[in-house]
Amino acid sequence: DYPSDVQHELARYFTIVMSMGIVGSVLVGWLIDKIGLEICTALTLMLGQLQMVLLLLFGKRHSMLLTSYWVYTVFRQFLYPVFIASLTSNLGFKYFGVLLGIGFAVGGCVQLLMTTLVEWAQGSCHLSESNDEDCNHGHWELLHVMQVIILGALLIVPVQDYRAKVLQDSN
Repeated sequence: DYPSDVQHELARYFTIVMSMGIVGSVLVGWLIDKIGLEICTALTLMLGQLQMVLLLLFGKRHSMLLTSYWVYTVFRQFLYPVFIASLTSNLGFKYFGVLLGIGFAVGGCVQLLMTTLVEWAQGSCHLSESNDEDCNHGHWELLHVMQVIILGALLIVPVQDYRAKVLQDSN
């Protein structure tokens, strides 16, 4: 719904915010050591949900869109260290390189579906220079709702892992 010059400004801001998040991975590694992998996994999933909720509820407001960029950056900084730590925690270090490669290869294969998903979600309004109400607004809201639901369902995993850890520690 933003004119092309604002879209360009937003894309530049997003790129800047993403590049500033480099320091976050070190902090996430420290958090994994301090509060545990299960809690960091849950935090990662909740950050993803928060970003989607910001877009759903406030995506039309420029300032909240910028805030969602920061939340997304923090989410991404959690995602990779948590993924790698989960891999070693659940599967061990034996064949770590192969398992990590398989994980990223599967991610790459799933990325092949992104073009179709984006075409479905984006609509055509971003191509229009005028605020044409007849343009296709796409399905962003539905996509964000689906993401919130999927990330919510995935919260079962760290909860179960935490329960298993507590039971193991008590024995």
